[in-house]
Amino acid sequence: MQNEYTETRIVQNPEDILHEIIECTLTSNELCVSFAPRGMQFNYTYLFDIKKKILEKYKRGEHMGIRYISGIDSTNLEVTKKFLEAGTQIKHVKNLPPMSFAITDKLIITTIIPVNLCDILATSPIQEMEQELSSVLISTDYAYRNHFKSIFEELWKNGIDAIDRIKDIEQGRETDDELADAKQYVREVLEEITNMKRSVTR
Repeated sequence: MQNEYTETRIVQNPEDILHEIIECTLTSNELCVSFAPRGMQFNYTYLFDIKKKILEKYKRGEHMGIRYISGIDSTNLEVTKKFLEAGTQIKHVKNLPPMSFAITDKLIITTIIPVNLCDILATSPIQEMEQELSSVLISTDYAYRNHFKSIFEELWKNGIDAIDRIKDIEQGRETDDELADAKQYVREVLEEITNMKRSVTR
C-alpha cells in the first residue's frame, strides 16, 4: 500500500551518503543489494561490522536477511567468503546493471554516476566505488521500490550461487553465465533511474 507521504531526493555529500546507507541498513527489516564487483570490497571495508549486526538479528529471527547480487571474481573472492561466513546470501551475475542499488522494506537507494565514468576518474576499486557514491538517489515511493524489487528478484532467480561460483574460480573452471545475462534488466534500470531523476528536478 502506498504511504501517504513519499520522498525522492538526491544526496551528493559523501559523508551524508555513507550516513544514509548506514541508517537504511540499521532500520531495515530486509536488505537486497546489487553492486559491481568492487562494491563487495567497499562494503567489507566500510560496512562489514554494521552488516554483521543485521545478520545477527537475522539469526535471531528479527530480520529477513541480506541478499547480495554482484560479479564474483578473483578481486573480491576472499571478501565474498567473509560475507558468506557471516550469513549473507550472495549470487553471481555476469551482466549487472551499470549502477549499484539497495532496496529495503522502506526505501530504494541507487547510484546515478555511470560506471564508465568511475573507471576513468578512479584508480582503485575503493576509489571507483567512492566516486560512484558521490551522488545517489533515495526514494521512499512504493512504485519505485516495487519496480526495483522486481528487477532484483529476476536477477536473483537467474543468478549463480556464490558457493558454486567460488568453486569454479578456485578450480579454474569457467562458470556458465548464460542464465545470468541481465541485459534486458539493465535497460529497465536505466529507464527507471532516468524517470526518477526527472521527477526530482521538476
